[in-house]
Amino acid sequence: MGLLGQKETNEELSGVLNLLQPKSGSHILDWCGGWGRHAVPLAKRGFKLTILDFSKDYLERAEAYAKKEGVNLDMVHADFRETPPDIQANYAVNLFTAGLGYLSESDDLAALRSLHAALKPKARIFIDTMSLFWIVRNWRDDNWVLSLDGTKRHLHKRVFDFWRNRTTDEGIFQDIATGSEENRSTEISFYSPAQLANVLRTAGFDPQELFGGFDGAPFTLDSKRLIMIAQKH
Repeated sequence: MGLLGQKETNEELSGVLNLLQPKSGSHILDWCGGWGRHAVPLAKRGFKLTILDFSKDYLERAEAYAKKEGVNLDMVHADFRETPPDIQANYAVNLFTAGLGYLSESDDLAALRSLHAALKPKARIFIDTMSLFWIVRNWRDDNWVLSLDGTKRHLHKRVFDFWRNRTTDEGIFQDIATGSEENRSTEISFYSPAQLANVLRTAGFDPQELFGGFDGAPFTLDSKRLIMIAQKH
């Protein structure tokens, strides 16, 4: 599973089920769901799953993963700002800082409004992202991260934009065995709870619960995760 193992995935899934409490057999939209790391295990638990992502490669991986595990996923290849309104899910999950923050705040608002239209009345959403406060309190200009299997490492070289709460990460991905390197640049803005709640309200959601982790811990300045549950008006 790359930088994330089965243990982390299981903890995240348990958190979603315990905190969101989706009804058995209900329809869940994995919004910006990638290669199905969460969608496939949720489908195995009896939920109807739709996975939306902009990457065809990720969706192909998700389809192969679902086939291997013997479950069905509805695949939607789309920009999250143009979430199809005919999905009409009971719940939506947006996990591991996926989608939100990478573009502009106006793009995030457009995406959330399209998500709003793609959900049934009173549907609930579960948003998990990194906490702005944790990012600032644990800031490092650069550091190495080693993959779980020890074969690759990633050098983060970061700059923080205080005007926009936005980080630029000039990443170097290195294969330890061959020494080959790949450079990637990533920019992302991080939300405080108040900022995330405000954009959710503007998009038509009612923010209801705030947590600092998948274990349901209260949110504090030291919380690494910012988890917010909201309901469609």
